[in-house]
Amino acid sequence: MMHAGIEYGRCYRRVYFWCFLFIFMVWSKCTYSGQHTTVTAFNYPPFISSVIIPGKGNGLGVDIVNEVYRRLNGSVEYNFYPMRRSVYMLEKGKANVFIGASKHLYNDTLKNDYLSIKLYPLTFVIYYIDSPGKSLSAKDFSALHELSVGSVRGSATESSLYDNGFKNIVWATSIENNLLMFLNKRFDLCVSEESTADAFFEFSKEYGVPKVEKISKPLLKMDMVVGFHKSMKEDAARFENELQKVKKDGSLDGLISLYFGEKGLRLYLSRTEK
Repeated sequence: MMHAGIEYGRCYRRVYFWCFLFIFMVWSKCTYSGQHTTVTAFNYPPFISSVIIPGKGNGLGVDIVNEVYRRLNGSVEYNFYPMRRSVYMLEKGKANVFIGASKHLYNDTLKNDYLSIKLYPLTFVIYYIDSPGKSLSAKDFSALHELSVGSVRGSATESSLYDNGFKNIVWATSIENNLLMFLNKRFDLCVSEESTADAFFEFSKEYGVPKVEKISKPLLKMDMVVGFHKSMKEDAARFENELQKVKKDGSLDGLISLYFGEKGLRLYLSRTEK
């Protein structure tokens, strides 16, 4: 009888242990699921937007982040600031999570403080309006220096234009403003993110706009990223793990198609397959 009692006690303790472990695991998941994350961002539609873009969302980057946190049962709040202010907040340690261009996280001040997770590859190219007998190509962009070029003030391309010898630069207030001024021939060349500009020019064809061509050599390549402060390694790991699921089940492809159409999706796939 004593032997049976001992075995019963051991069995009871095993059941108690596994029940406790199960409850602890559920509690841990729920604790994380209830977390609220504040993200520092700056307006850069169609990738990041503080207002709803008609027929779409708050920008491709924001929508990707929202989808990841939805799956983690977390909540997200965005604080929008001008681009320079956003970077300043990162440098001063006043922001733990950031969404924007990788260029801002890879500088000497921040590269050791933030863990960056790639959301979408960004390629900035130079466009020109096609005309009979006109064909532009560039190996080092020196042949284009005498032409005027439009770009968005404060964007990541600003320093790249200066570094490549461009001097006659016309600054636009937004991506849309830049592309519209270009189609109205306010300047000779236009620098823009390829997915965005291709979708914009494709949409504009029905309005009889001039035919646009692009120079094959990119001006700049980087990524749209989410940056987590190094103190948030576990949060970054959870985010990246869930992001991979968003990519694998086709949800990311659906978001890209929503913003840039099937042509934009093919462009993205061609970039990521290399």
